Amino acid sequence: MARARNKYSDYLQYLGLRLFGMFAHMFEVSKSYRTARWMGELMWRIDRRHRRVACGHLRLSFPHWPEARVRRVARKSFHNLLYLGVEVLFMPRLIKPNRWRRHVRFRNMGQMLRLMLRQESGLILVTGHFGNFLVVEYTMAAVGIPTVSVARPLDNPYVWNHMMKLLEGNSQR
Repeated sequence: MARARNKYSDYLQYLGLRLFGMFAHMFEVSKSYRTARWMGELMWRIDRRHRRVACGHLRLSFPHWPEARVRRVARKSFHNLLYLGVEVLFMPRLIKPNRWRRHVRFRNMGQMLRLMLRQESGLILVTGHFGNFLVVEYTMAAVGIPTVSVARPLDNPYVWNHMMKLLEGNSQR
């Protein structure tokens, strides 16, 4: 059975996200990336439980990897998680119908995009968890391709609701 959520802890995490978002928008994207890297490093050092989970999953997936490589990749995954957060925070400001090409490149997706733009019938696009999949979905909505995503809700309901407002603000469901 799932452990009961602590509303105060959840709300503090949400406030931290909103404060980070506020400060991130005060500076250019590159500075926000540097801050995200620093925060990812801090998470790596203090979040022992998730550090153990990340290393454990990598050991299971890559049993032949030396321990130094497992730890290096796990550490970088903490950085990448925060980079993803920066990209999500900046999406509404940077990805617009008239300027999305400055920030997003679709590679090897020509046929799929043609089918989606025709909108003759429904189409299911299955993607791997590579790169920032949220940016892809947001961009598709910005260029007029209706999308519906399926995802497990985040554990923190305040953060989940905030994320949904960001994504649905661009007509993504």
